[in-house]
Amino acid sequence: MNKLNNIAIKVEPTVPQAGPFVDSVLPLLLELETMLAQLVTTGTTSSIDLRRAPLGPQELIQLRSLLGRGEVSATIDALGPTQVEETAIAGVWWITHRNQDSQTVGEFIEITDCPELLKTQSETLQPALMQLRNQIAQQLSSADHP
Repeated sequence: MNKLNNIAIKVEPTVPQAGPFVDSVLPLLLELETMLAQLVTTGTTSSIDLRRAPLGPQELIQLRSLLGRGEVSATIDALGPTQVEETAIAGVWWITHRNQDSQTVGEFIEITDCPELLKTQSETLQPALMQLRNQIAQQLSSADHP
C-alpha cells in the first residue's frame, strides 16, 4: 500500500481551457464588454445573433468556454426546446432555440438582468388571477359542503 502513496496525481480541469483567441472571438468579447457596460450604466439590454456572427464551430466552442457556465438555467418547451443559460458572467445569457427535431434554429447571447423569455407576459396575468380565484372558490366551496 505504501507504493500507492508515491504515485503522482494530476488533477485535470473539467472545463476545457481556452487557447489563443481565434480571430472572431476577441472582437465579439469586446462587443460583449461594451454591451455589459451599457447594461450597468444605463440599463440598456442588447443581444447578438450568433447565427449571423462570423463564427465557426470551433469559435463557438471557444466562446462558450471563455464565458463559462453560471448558476441559472431553464428549458422552455414551445415549438421545440429552448435552453436559457446564464454564463459565468452575470448578465450575459446564452440562449439556444431548437425545433421539434432538436435542430438548432437560433442561438443568441443576451445582455440583460433577466431574458424576456423568462418573464411572465403581462397579458397572461389577468387570466392567471382569475384562474387562481376560481381554484380558491372551489376549495372554499368543497370545504363548506363535505
